[in-house]
Amino acid sequence: GGVVEETIREDQPNEDEGEDESSTVDPQSSTQNTLWLRSTKFGDDMDRVLRRRDGRLTYIASDVAYHEDKLTRPENATKMITILGPDHHGYIGRLTAVVAALLRGPEETPEANAKALATAKEKLEVVIYQLVRFLKEGKPAPMRKRDGNIYELRDLIDELGKNLVPDGTKDEQRTTGRDVARFFYLMRSHDTTMDFDIDLATQQSDENPVFYAQYAHARICSVLRKAAETPIPMPGTAKEWAMGEGRIDHNLLTHPRELALVKKILDLPWEVERVAKDYGVHRLTTYAVELARTYHHFYDACRVIQSDQPDLTFARLDLCRATKVALHATFELLGVSSRFAFICCRSSSVCFPVFFVWSV
Repeated sequence: GGVVEETIREDQPNEDEGEDESSTVDPQSSTQNTLWLRSTKFGDDMDRVLRRRDGRLTYIASDVAYHEDKLTRPENATKMITILGPDHHGYIGRLTAVVAALLRGPEETPEANAKALATAKEKLEVVIYQLVRFLKEGKPAPMRKRDGNIYELRDLIDELGKNLVPDGTKDEQRTTGRDVARFFYLMRSHDTTMDFDIDLATQQSDENPVFYAQYAHARICSVLRKAAETPIPMPGTAKEWAMGEGRIDHNLLTHPRELALVKKILDLPWEVERVAKDYGVHRLTTYAVELARTYHHFYDACRVIQSDQPDLTFARLDLCRATKVALHATFELLGVSSRFAFICCRSSSVCFPVFFVWSV
């Protein structure tokens, strides 16, 4: 469209430049009125047509405009991530050449070309995503474009939402469907073919990883709500809390299930760091499920609210709060909500002055 045309016009040399051999875009190719990108100057195996003789733009012309837009965005990011499908692996070289051509300044020399190419290789990160197969009743759902039975993402979101929240509003259904679809899509590494089990995704059971992880969050909300309604003596004196000197004794957390939960909570910063390095977002879905499992084990083994043991109660409540923070942060990073629409969880304002202290 207009953006592509404008980008190509900006990249064309002025008329008085003639047919300079060093020009990146060649307006006078062997085919009249065909516009070429001299991408071989930047390591590509052949020059690429940007505009055909009849005026129609090619596929790579839109790539030029897209990456030009990325380069000029205000955030000025140091990395430019482009996602391609498994059948586009051969596009990496030409996209690198496109970015190099856009990065090179007015200096048209072999040295300038080489420098621009080196910068492009450092700046551009192409991530190849594998295909997704949809499973119904344990069998792959046949999908062929020529047969007209394409399963679009909006169809998936609608189906998931209607099955999971049949009596919910359209907004609740769409939010739920979007959360489940996103979580399932992010459960596998981008370099692994994914089987999307629609039957599993619509289950309201522990076998559904989204339900399992979000149920842990709902369970914590329930515990904190109950604690707010239960009269529990504060550890220490009121004066200590008023002076900011009140402390929760985390040394009381000695049960193996408590210690396992503490360790799992503290794994989150390292998981985030690994994701930032290799783009393996699936690590966060795995972490959410593992954290939920560790919390469920803790909940089953350790009674949280004990009026006759206020110090231990507050330590365990603080551990619950820390788990909730970690789960919520993980969901935020994944772009999903902290609960299914059908789980009605309303956090009360619970007055526990000290949060669990994280060591990072």
